[in-house]
Amino acid sequence: MPMNPSWTSGGISADIPYLPLLAAQATAKDSRLALVVLPLRNLSDDPQQEYFSDGLTEELIAQIGRIDPSQLGVIARASAMKYKQGGKGISQIAKELDVNYALEGSVRRHGGACEFRSL
Repeated sequence: MPMNPSWTSGGISADIPYLPLLAAQATAKDSRLALVVLPLRNLSDDPQQEYFSDGLTEELIAQIGRIDPSQLGVIARASAMKYKQGGKGISQIAKELDVNYALEGSVRRHGGACEFRSL
């Protein structure tokens, strides 16, 4: 289900045209959906900008978590950050965290601009 949130953090504003969610298997006993926001990849030329991509990941988790907590549970940052180094596929991550959806993406910061892409 596409969503169109707009958020501002630290003077940076980003309009996210949609957040495509990759479906895993939903559990029949729980009507509340669960989502993990995987750590955003830093695509800037500066590896010291890693804190920026981590901060945006944290902000996405917080903002999406406020949408409707009774219907959508969002995995905590500490649990999601375990998957920062990669190596596992979306299906395996979804199974380990028992989530229905996963959001992954990248961010690039250059000059005063910020580019965010979700996969």
